[in-house]
Amino acid sequence: MLGYDHWIQQGPNLNKDGEIDSHAVPVLPERFELLGWGHLGVWFIMAALQRTATPELVWDNVMNLVETDNFSIYWDSEADEVAVVWRIQGPGLTNRLGNELLLRPGSEWQSLSDATEKEPLRIIDSADGEDLVLIATSGDSALEIATNGIGWMSLEEASEVWDIQYKTGATSALKRTPDQALPVLFKTLHPVVSKTF
Repeated sequence: MLGYDHWIQQGPNLNKDGEIDSHAVPVLPERFELLGWGHLGVWFIMAALQRTATPELVWDNVMNLVETDNFSIYWDSEADEVAVVWRIQGPGLTNRLGNELLLRPGSEWQSLSDATEKEPLRIIDSADGEDLVLIATSGDSALEIATNGIGWMSLEEASEVWDIQYKTGATSALKRTPDQALPVLFKTLHPVVSKTF
């Protein structure tokens, strides 16, 4: 979902999700199992901003810069924790959303250059010089994920590697192994997503 101004100026048929799909899913260390992903859109990004950095904001025009995003969720079986990586694409987002809003005084986010092992829950990074990358975990692996140099793969590649049912053009995908992925998601979605985003 694009920002409000995009819809007003160019109409509801414009959707740039296809532009990020070829490099949307992060490649993490082997112990992280990909459970699923989705294009969440500006409303979720704004909600995350409100909960973790700017509770006083109802809306910020920086959301009009958002063109597309992909939110990937992983299970770390060794540490028994969840990690999420959110890649957000749009001109100027790294500076405007990342540096100006998410790193305000009182924010729960840290830039990668300032991150320490003592407070590693939420880290801001970038990819390809332009895209904003948000990394959050229910444990202490965010710094490890960020410093190990995240690689990227397409949604199709990710669905093959992790045996996830995915249809080209779909806005989300979830691993279909009820004994494994779904209980993890139900068990952790509320504490992780509400706690980390």
